[in-house]
Amino acid sequence: MKIVMLDPANLTPFYCYALSDALANCGNEVIFISTAYDNDSKIKPPEKVVFLDHYFRRFRKIQTGKIKKLRQLVRGLHYFPDHWRTLRKIKKQKPDVLHIQWAMLPKIDIWLVKQVQKLGIPVVLTIHDVNPLFNHQGDDALSILYNQVDSLIVHYTDAIQILEKRFKVKDSKKVFVVPHGPLQSENIPKNATRTSARNELSILGNYLVILFFGEIKHYKGLDILVEAVKTVKATHENIYLLVAGKPGSQSDIPDLSQLVTLDIHHNANFSFIPNDDVWKYYLAANLVVLPYRDIGQSGVLFSSIAHKRFVLSTAVGGLPQLIGDIGGGRTVEKENVRTLAESINDLLHSPHDLDIEASTACERLFSNYSWNSISERTIKVYKKYKGE
Repeated sequence: MKIVMLDPANLTPFYCYALSDALANCGNEVIFISTAYDNDSKIKPPEKVVFLDHYFRRFRKIQTGKIKKLRQLVRGLHYFPDHWRTLRKIKKQKPDVLHIQWAMLPKIDIWLVKQVQKLGIPVVLTIHDVNPLFNHQGDDALSILYNQVDSLIVHYTDAIQILEKRFKVKDSKKVFVVPHGPLQSENIPKNATRTSARNELSILGNYLVILFFGEIKHYKGLDILVEAVKTVKATHENIYLLVAGKPGSQSDIPDLSQLVTLDIHHNANFSFIPNDDVWKYYLAANLVVLPYRDIGQSGVLFSSIAHKRFVLSTAVGGLPQLIGDIGGGRTVEKENVRTLAESINDLLHSPHDLDIEASTACERLFSNYSWNSISERTIKVYKKYKGE
C-alpha cells in the first residue's frame, strides 16, 4: 500500500516515526508530510520513509521563536496554503489512504478531508486525546470532522463512548482501537545503570528519586506532585524530586521555593531534553509519577515502562487500561494530593520490588504492544476500504 501520513506541526515525532517505520518495514510505501522537528536535530525520520517538509517553512524562525501568540497567528495564516500544497502532492502521489495524526484547525482540516475523499482516497484520523488538550475551534467543529472522515483510531476502549456522547459520532463501527507503543528505549547505553545515570545528573547520595518527565503544562499536574512531595518528606527524609521537561508557558511552572524551605532535595531542568539524554532521567529514578488532570494516552508512561521504571499515575484516559494489562504501575484518583502522597509513601517502602515488577512489565510491553503488531492493526483499518 501507499500511505500518506500527515502531522502538520510534527507534534508527536517519536510516535509518528515509530509507526511510519513499522508500516514501511511491512512492505508499504510511506510518505510522511509534516514540518521539520527543530527541538532535537538528531531526531530524524526513518530511512525507509519519505519525509516531506511542507508546513510553516517560510516563517520557521517565528514558528520556533519565543513569541507564542505571533507563532500561533503565523501558523494559522499559513495552515490553509500548506494544506493546499499537501493536496497537490496527494493528487500526484495517488496514495491508498491518508492518515492524519493531529487536527490542529478542524474547520480547515474538514476542507482537506473532503477534497481527498473526492479523489476516492479514504481518510483515517487518529485521536490521541479524545478529550482534546487544545481545541481552538470548539467541539462542534471536531464533531463535523470526526463524522466526515472514513475511520477514527483511538488508543483505548473507553474513548469510543466519549466520541459518541461528547462529539456525537454517529457510526461507532468506524472507530478502531489501536494501542500506542513503546518509545525511546533504544538509546540506553549498554552498561548504563541507576548509579551511572545519577552520576551524569550529579545526584550524589542514597536518595529515593521521584521523576516527573515531559512537557510541563497545567493538565500534567506537576503542582499537585509538588504538594504531595511535601507530605512524603515526613516519611521518607531521603526523597529527591527530579523534574525534566520544557514548560508550555511560564505560568505552568509551580513554585518550588517551599521545597528549599523544607530541605527537600530536588533538581528541575525546565528545558527540552535531547533524546540522547532521556535515559539518564528514567534510569536515575526509583518511581515515575504522572499526576495528570487529564490525558488520552501518555508517551511518558510507555517510555517509563520501556526503561523498566515503575509508574504511579492518576486514573485518567487510557492509562489505567495499559497498567491493568501489563502491570508495572498503580493508579490513583486525580487531583487528590493526599491519596497521591499516600501511594508514593507506600511504594517507596519497597523500591527493589518496584524494579522487579517494572522489569516484568517491560517484557509484557514489548510483547503485547510491539510496533509490528500495531502496524498490522493499523493496516487492517486501511484495508477496510480496499475490500480486503
